Formats: sequence, C-alpha cells, structure tokens
Amino acid sequence: MRAYIARRLLLSALVLALISVGVFWLLRLGPGDIAEIALGQGASQEQVEEMREHLGLNEPIHLQYFQWIGQVLRGDLGESAISGTPVASELTSRLPVTAELLIITLLVTVTIGIPAGVVSALYRNSFTDYAVRVAATVGLSVPVFWVATLVLLLPNQWWGYSPPLGHTVGFFGDPWGNLRQFVPPGLILGTAAASGIMRLTRSALLEVLRQDYIRTARAKGLRERMVIWRHGLRNSLVPVVTVLGIQIAVLLGGTVIIEQIFTLRGLGNYIYQSIVIKDFAVVQTMALYVALVVVLMNLMIDITYAWLNPRIRYG
Repeated sequence: MRAYIARRLLLSALVLALISVGVFWLLRLGPGDIAEIALGQGASQEQVEEMREHLGLNEPIHLQYFQWIGQVLRGDLGESAISGTPVASELTSRLPVTAELLIITLLVTVTIGIPAGVVSALYRNSFTDYAVRVAATVGLSVPVFWVATLVLLLPNQWWGYSPPLGHTVGFFGDPWGNLRQFVPPGLILGTAAASGIMRLTRSALLEVLRQDYIRTARAKGLRERMVIWRHGLRNSLVPVVTVLGIQIAVLLGGTVIIEQIFTLRGLGNYIYQSIVIKDFAVVQTMALYVALVVVLMNLMIDITYAWLNPRIRYG
C-alpha cells in the first residue's frame, strides 16, 4: 500500500505540473489584457505599459511561469491584479463558506440517497420502488438553478420571508441566521445529488445480492438484516464512494450558480469573478487548488476501496 501511495503521489505531482502549465499558457492566449482591465478604459498606452511591466507581463512566458510557480512552492499565492488583495487571505476567508455548504450538502445526500437506494432495492418492482425511482428521476431532471430561484421567490411572495442575502452570516455569531442562509442551498444541492446516489446504490445493491456469498450467508442462517447491512451494503458502496468523492472534490472548488443565487462569498463565486475580469494570479492559483483537491480526493477514494472490500489489493 505504501508503494502504491508513493507512486500515486509522484503521478499526482506530474498531473499538477501539467495542469499549471496548461492553465498559465491558455490564460495568456485568450483575448483581453489584464493591464487594461485593471486600469480601466480611460488609461493611456503609457499607463498600460507601466502596468504590464509591473505585473511582469513583458517577460518571456516561460520566465513568468517559473517565477509564479516558484512563489507558489514557497507559499506565496500572489495577489489580485485588480484589488491587490492577497489570494491566500481570500482563500482563507472563503473556504469556510464553501466547506459549510459542502458539509450540509453531503449530509443531505447520504441521509436521503443511500437509505432510499437500499429500500428501493429491497422492495424491487413494488409501489415503493417505483415511487422512489420516480422521485429520483424528477430530482435529476429539474435544474438546480430553477429550484434555487423558486426557493427564494415563492416564500418571499407568499409569506414575506427570505434568507439572509448580501452578506455571510457566521455560525458562532448567529447560529439561526447562519442555518437560514446555508440550509436552503445545501438542501437543494444535496437533494439533486441524492437522486443519483439513490439510483447507483439501488443498482449496486441488486448486483451484490445476486452473488454466491450472499446466498451462502443466508444458507448459514444469518439474519436478513445482517446479510443486507454487513455483507450486501458494504460491498455495494464502492461505486457510491466514487461518486461521493467526485462530488466532494467539485463542491470544494465551489458551486458557482448556487453561490451566485444565494450571494454566498465562497470559492465558486471568487473563481467566477476572477475569470470574468481575467485576473491571472487568482485564476492560476485557484485552478491549481481545484486540481490538487481532485487529485487528492481520487487517491483517498482508491484507499477507501480497500477498506470497503478487503479483496481489493494494491501492488
């Protein structure tokens, strides 16, 4: 296992290096000039050239890359060319917002998706099974942004109620206000994700229940509950863990649409605004952050496989 993890870490370092080069290069090939954007439309050509010199954009592109990646490896994530705010401070302030939204979403996803999938599999082709599958299909079909818009508009129109908007409410400062702000988007994201988890859990569990070792366990006289939960569900969770891991990685990078609708100052909102204004330092660093999260999450998923299914071995 240690040799496998070491190889994966080396491969991950190579992947991150390639991603950093690709993002750095593509940003500079795209239209628009960050110097002109930072100074505004009224800036003269001399001011633009001074800003480009200040940002180091007149240097050869390979020198720009090595200067930037060297700063990142030393722990200096740079600062925004527009606001001058250090990227590290923005990352520190916005990550808790994204993390709280992730926790609520994951709790809703697991609490609804896995039990519903188990019930649907155990009562296959019954009314309960059909009802759960229809609900999952609706959850997968309805756009998240549409549901989020209705969640904001309808309660405000009917009862004059709306969650706190325009600022982030801290949990320890105002727990009730914090839950009012984060629970609705967490429920929306979690319910949508739970629909996919339910269908995956159902199909995986049905496949496992057909295996010979399940029939052997029942023949030995084990209680049905033990057969289902200890032998069936645990082995059927391997594909579920894969999807949950990918979902966690995506959410840690921020959810742009939901954060925009609910005006949450999370990482998704930060990345979106930086891409719009072509803020090189922010986009480069945040792209590397998202890549790092995805790579490490994939490694954790592979390690979890061995815990869920002891037959899995890594050489």
